[in-house]
Amino acid sequence: MNLLNVPMIVPFSKRFSDVHAKVDKLYLLLIVAIGLSGQLSHSQNQKRVDSLLQAASKQTDTTQIITYATLWAEYLFVDPLASKPYLDSTMVLAKRLGNKEFIARTTNYSGVYHNMTSQYEKSIPIYDEVIEMYKALGDMTQVCAAMNNKANSLRSLGRYNECLETHMESLKLKEEIGDTEESIAASYWNIGNIQGDIENFEISNTYYNKAKVIYEKMDSKDDLASIKVNMALNLKGQKEYEEAKSLLLEVEPYYIEKNYNNDLAGIYDNVGWILAQQDSLELAENYYNKSLEISRQYGETSLIGLNLRHLGELYNKKGEYRKALQYMKDALQISEETGTRKKMIGDLLEMSKAYAGLGRYKKAYEYHIDYHKLHDEILGEENIKKMNEL
Repeated sequence: MNLLNVPMIVPFSKRFSDVHAKVDKLYLLLIVAIGLSGQLSHSQNQKRVDSLLQAASKQTDTTQIITYATLWAEYLFVDPLASKPYLDSTMVLAKRLGNKEFIARTTNYSGVYHNMTSQYEKSIPIYDEVIEMYKALGDMTQVCAAMNNKANSLRSLGRYNECLETHMESLKLKEEIGDTEESIAASYWNIGNIQGDIENFEISNTYYNKAKVIYEKMDSKDDLASIKVNMALNLKGQKEYEEAKSLLLEVEPYYIEKNYNNDLAGIYDNVGWILAQQDSLELAENYYNKSLEISRQYGETSLIGLNLRHLGELYNKKGEYRKALQYMKDALQISEETGTRKKMIGDLLEMSKAYAGLGRYKKAYEYHIDYHKLHDEILGEENIKKMNEL
């Protein structure tokens, strides 16, 4: 298996233009209808932010929580780190009120924040806590949503068996309780992601197309854009490079318009990777650097690591092994810190290539052994067989 062709290398976040309605794709966002309507712009309109802050200073109880949660959502996809103070306020206020529903909701927001800032290991026990809270409240719809969130953290950590099992369990529960078509589509989407990760491209596209039919019926532009990107990544995995690149660049203007910064960085990274496979190395480097600049500005740590690895890979191709090694050391450190083990597989392989290029064969061999060990642990034949059985 050529790991460089594995799709879904970039974990595209599923952001929502209406955070009050979209409750369980990658993240469970706000489920508030009290006194709030319309769509959040994600453009950080300063007048809107100032207005919300002014309103919050005069509010009490649940109304104040909702306003701070809205501020959190306003910043979440644009600048996740800047959203943290508003998240902290929602959690403190919910606990002070002792309102179990709001405590569950704001605890879930904490899981979402940890996902968005690449703190995947920390998010899992948070989601487990949320699942138990909603079970106690008898809200099985939100149990399903929290399970989806947990599964996506597991995916980022390369724990694919657990991820797929959790998604399948969530889908089964949704069907039992008669959940909405949109929620079912979210499960199709997520199962498509994990099937793409293990290179079951045909099965992956089958699930994406099931989700796409529902989103077209709903005229959900955000979701359709993301499904297009995911299908492009499957095409990338199948080496249909021109078609994949065309589909990615088709979505670029929409992400620019919406200020979906990390998603835009993901597109640039993937386009750069495709160009590198086509030996357009200078153009590929430009796209990688555009992606890295956005990633560093908006706090998507694991994407920074991926950008660095791809730059290291590029310099390996150029024969500039010392420069490649500098990038690869930083990339591997980020993968270790964030626990993104699938990314670590590629990091170890490129480290091995860089050391071999420098004639340091003992080091190259050590990293190649580590690469094979981790690859077999995550993507080995036995593991894939278990997932196919699921």
